Amino acid sequence: MDRDAALAQFAAARVRDAGLRTVRTKNMADFLAAASIVIYRPGFEAEAAQLRAALGGEVVQMYAVDDLPKDIQVRVVVGTEVKNQAAKGSARNS
Repeated sequence: MDRDAALAQFAAARVRDAGLRTVRTKNMADFLAAASIVIYRPGFEAEAAQLRAALGGEVVQMYAVDDLPKDIQVRVVVGTEVKNQAAKGSARNS
C-alpha cells in the first residue's frame, strides 16, 4: 500500500487510539484538502469536537451540514497535514 493510500488508515488509527469508534474508512480519489475537515449533522457537534481533538484540533475545520447520508452523523475529510504527521511518525519509528 502506498503512503497516500494509507493516510485514511493512519487517521482512523488516531481516532481509535483516542477511544472513538470508526465505522467506515476509505480514501478519496483526489487528495486536495489542505487541512482535515470534520463535517457533522446538526446535533452532533460534541462528537465532531471529540473527533477534531483526536486528529489535532488546531488544524481541523468543522462544519455542520444538513445533507449527510442518513446513516452518517460525522464525516472526516483527511487533509495534507495528516500526510506530514504520518511522515513524522514513520521517521521516529525508523
